[in-house]
Amino acid sequence: MSNRVTYLISSCKGYEAPLARLLASLPADAHAFVVVGGHERRRPRLSASIAHVEVSHNSYDYTALIEYIEGDWTFFDHLFLLHDTMELGPDAARLIHQAPANAKATAVWGGECNLGLYRADYLHECRAQILGLKNCSKRYAVEMEGFLWRQLPESERASYPGDIAIGEAEQAYAGAERQRVHYAGVDITKWKANWGQTWPPSVVTP
Repeated sequence: MSNRVTYLISSCKGYEAPLARLLASLPADAHAFVVVGGHERRRPRLSASIAHVEVSHNSYDYTALIEYIEGDWTFFDHLFLLHDTMELGPDAARLIHQAPANAKATAVWGGECNLGLYRADYLHECRAQILGLKNCSKRYAVEMEGFLWRQLPESERASYPGDIAIGEAEQAYAGAERQRVHYAGVDITKWKANWGQTWPPSVVTP
């Protein structure tokens, strides 16, 4: 895939440390769009490579998607969805770009954590669904993970290959311990707060 990828990042007020760690892991030439929920009002801040918008709602993994649609941001080709509690490894950009250009969505492990690459035109087709998630509960946000990928016919979607490696719990940031989950297909690590609830310590293969 030759088109440029924009990293669409959802964050929340109070998660400055995880967000800074994620941004530091991005390639030097990366284009990122960061949306931080939980603020009193909407406020955009733009720079050469990063669009940073504060918004008044908190919609968990969908905060950035909602701003992307609601704010009518139209100058992207492909968007790769990220949480602030993720980090990119050195091979992430190369692996992400291996997605087929004709796929409307290329997901990691069926869209777990909504991790995946999405074509911009497809996201706009899903405008009503995405805006319907504004101010959703955390439970509903988790239940809806991967729906943008799952609802597509197999001919219009693809998957990144690779194992999921489940590590030990660590204090990645201040506060409670989080479990390290590494998605080898895109060389991305997720520091999961709900460790132990959904995954045993192991390596999972498709």
